[in-house]
Amino acid sequence: MSAPVRRILIAVSLVVAAASCGLAVEEPRQAARTVAGLEASSTNDRLSTNPVVVVAARGDLDDVATFTSRYVQKAEDVTASRPGVVSEMLVQRGASLDVGDAVAVIRLAPPAELLLRELEAANQSVLLAELTDGDVASLDAARTRAESALTAASSAGLIGPGGPVPVQWNVLSPNQGTLGRLEIGVGSQIEPGDRLFSVVTSTVAQGVGTLPSELVDRVRDETTVDVVQNNATGEAVTGLLRLEPAEEGEAPGRFTIDFNTPPDFDNGARLLVSAVTATIKNAVTLPLDVVRSTADVPFVVVADEATGNQERIEVVLGASTSDRVEIVSPDLEGRTVIGP
Repeated sequence: MSAPVRRILIAVSLVVAAASCGLAVEEPRQAARTVAGLEASSTNDRLSTNPVVVVAARGDLDDVATFTSRYVQKAEDVTASRPGVVSEMLVQRGASLDVGDAVAVIRLAPPAELLLRELEAANQSVLLAELTDGDVASLDAARTRAESALTAASSAGLIGPGGPVPVQWNVLSPNQGTLGRLEIGVGSQIEPGDRLFSVVTSTVAQGVGTLPSELVDRVRDETTVDVVQNNATGEAVTGLLRLEPAEEGEAPGRFTIDFNTPPDFDNGARLLVSAVTATIKNAVTLPLDVVRSTADVPFVVVADEATGNQERIEVVLGASTSDRVEIVSPDLEGRTVIGP
């Protein structure tokens, strides 16, 4: 809530309010009986022994849409970058990972062996050129390149007395989290782009859901939202809502929310999301707890500061937040309102 909105409500203590309104503190129920119709209403409509007294004032008010989503831990897929065979698995599903932990060992087709195959293909094409064109210089150049490559591979230890040696590399975790899914096993053939495993990260949180139909046209893409788990009383986590394109035959409004701080939420929990859809300038607002209703007709109890008399006034409500509501009509600015 913005600072200007917080300032639009002025709380007055019971003693001060009673003095300014001409109310007798020791007789709140007698004061209630001066309001027409209250004695016939429900108990909730009567003034309590400790009424809330506020003064309606103007200020900016955010129009807030509230809906639910579901918390999911975000998974990052790791894919193979080179061909090979899985020779060893170092961790199992559910294992806790830190960045750089080795997850699996892949045995590659040795670079020296691949090099020799490429050189053989090159030599064959050059030899064919020699037979057709008599280009002996090209063949000599190819042999020279092949000998240089083999010498370099031997010096690097890629070729030993028994020929090319196997080359292995470790597949490492790119982020911190838990190994959520394994797509490979020992002996699996790996090609570039094959998915190896997924890490459920502990550093990136996400909410998923679909907007109610009445909010589809109100909540914008890339809206900053507040998220609380299961209506918890703790501080809300700030996130960014992104609308997903609707698939064929699918209702619009599917969204994801990325949190900019990792929350201590339970995976799969229901989340309460609040999104500001508009800001009403210079609105008259009151706390929600001073607005009452009978037969679904909202009203407030207004005190006349000069006479101390109270009047029940039906009101038209507008936008609301978690603790405030806009009074569209009548204009109550500066009026003292007494709540239950």
